[in-house]
Amino acid sequence: MITQTKVNWRKMKLGEIAQDIREPYEPRKTEERPYIGLEHIEQQTLQLSGVGRSDETQSTKKVFKAGDILFGTLRPYFRKVTRPKFDGVCSTDIAVIRPTEKGDGNFLKYFIANQDFIDHASNISGGTRMPRANWKSLREATYLLPELSEQKSIGGILSTYEDLIENNTKRIK
Repeated sequence: MITQTKVNWRKMKLGEIAQDIREPYEPRKTEERPYIGLEHIEQQTLQLSGVGRSDETQSTKKVFKAGDILFGTLRPYFRKVTRPKFDGVCSTDIAVIRPTEKGDGNFLKYFIANQDFIDHASNISGGTRMPRANWKSLREATYLLPELSEQKSIGGILSTYEDLIENNTKRIK
């Protein structure tokens, strides 16, 4: 049995392994792209409940690429986090987070979905009725993080388990 320790982990700002992508998209009735709003991301499960269409939306959206992490910044305590396997556009109430060269996408997804991170994001949120997490503050926070090779190992293991759960859930339905 291999035991992992945090010996090789070091204090890093989240911004060293993750960046917020803010590529705007103006919806057009003549162009249809997959659209993800907060209503399409399930609470707590890291899964999508559906996907909309960009040509049915009206206001400015954000572009995301396959493998980006989508983190619902409005009421972050709902823990709306997912990592689509397709390109599309999303609500501006969703942070599009992409790993840097020092970060692994799978690891980053589970790190952001971790309850400690969600609690921190909720605690620093602004607004009382409609609290929003602030990526600028989150990226400056310091965490004990593994090097890239260990991130890949951890992310790969967690992703494998999530795939098994997702497949079993589909079979049960």
